[in-house]
Amino acid sequence: MSICTRYEKNKDDAESLLNQSFLKILMGMDKYKKEIPFKLWIRKITINTIIDDFRKNNKLKKLTVLKDFQNEYDHEGNYDINEYIKKINAAEIYNLITKLPDMNQKVFNLFVVDGFSHKEISELLNIPSGTSRWLLNSAKEELKINILKPTNKSQKTIA
Repeated sequence: MSICTRYEKNKDDAESLLNQSFLKILMGMDKYKKEIPFKLWIRKITINTIIDDFRKNNKLKKLTVLKDFQNEYDHEGNYDINEYIKKINAAEIYNLITKLPDMNQKVFNLFVVDGFSHKEISELLNIPSGTSRWLLNSAKEELKINILKPTNKSQKTIA
């Protein structure tokens, strides 16, 4: 279920994707090769099911173009990020990732969490690999800004 909720914000949609994945797994048990770890095989089917659903529902039309972010953080700002990251827990990181626009979130998850290359992502989502790179960088930049928000607020109240 965790893979499905990483890609779908709506719990009902995530459960639907999980059910579709289980159906594909059960229907394809005869295709399973014992030399491949079972958990890895299930994960691959689940991710492919999510991507198939994404294509089927034309969610690519929801691609949002993020405004250009200016990199206004100096070395001291990066230090603040590192200090905050040490204190942040997995639930907070997950929460920040779920707030990304759909396409940015999908590319971020596929690249960072699931280990797909930009070429594989471009084939899976039917986008150019350059767009995959742009969406990943955009997601990273937005995460960086959102991570800095708490440290910026605390600095403003002290000063």
